[in-house]
Formats: sequence, C-alpha cells, structure tokens
Amino acid sequence: MAFDLVEDISKLIEDAISEVTVKGELPADDIDAIAVIPSGGFAPTHTFGGNGNQKPAYIEPTFQVSCKHVSGTTLLTWWDAIKEALDGKINYTPKSTGRTYLVIKQNGDVISLGRDENRRHIQALNFETMIVNAY
Repeated sequence: MAFDLVEDISKLIEDAISEVTVKGELPADDIDAIAVIPSGGFAPTHTFGGNGNQKPAYIEPTFQVSCKHVSGTTLLTWWDAIKEALDGKINYTPKSTGRTYLVIKQNGDVISLGRDENRRHIQALNFETMIVNAY
C-alpha cells in the first residue's frame, strides 16, 4: 500500500490506551503489547470514466488488532477501549494526509489465541475499513 495503515490506526489506539505503544507485530519478548496487522481486504473500487491508469475511487482494507497481556482483566479493559476508539469511527483523516477513513467497522468478536511462551494471554479482533484518497 502507498500509505501506512498501521501508523494511522495505531494513533487512534494509543490515544485510547496511553500506557502502550502500538506496533505492526507482537514482540517476542515478555512485555505486554498491542499490534495492528494488515490482513488483506477487498479489491479496490474504480469509478467509470478517465483513462486506463485511473486510481481507485476507494479501497477496503482489513486489519487485525492483536493484544497480549499477563492479566485477562486488563485485556478486557483494553478491548473496551479499542472498540470504543475504532468501531463505528467515521470520517477519520489522519493529520498531514489526504486520505479519509470513511468508516471503520468491527468484524466479529474478540478471539482467544491461547498464551505465549511467557504465559501471557493473546487475543485478536478483526476490523474492516473503507478509505478514499488512499493513493
């Protein structure tokens, strides 16, 4: 992608949960963490007209937010904050960009992925979004 979905979404999560820096992957060490992971999406939508090199009118990427923490109770609090920050967010334009996230929607519910080698809970939640002026 010609833009950084991880950076855009991370800003929203970090505003909601200030004690964690969000990354593009869960670190292997024993720290508590949140990651935003692009997971594909749907084919770009084009409008009619223009020439053959026309940019998509909008794109619909999907992403997964993954969390790991030693405390299941803390994870519940984090998920409430993440859902509040992301689910149903409309017309979000990150600073210094020309792109706009028309809507961010939760896709499914939190799923437990077990525990890591340090016995921390790992959980994930999928989201989908629609972006205009992405390129």
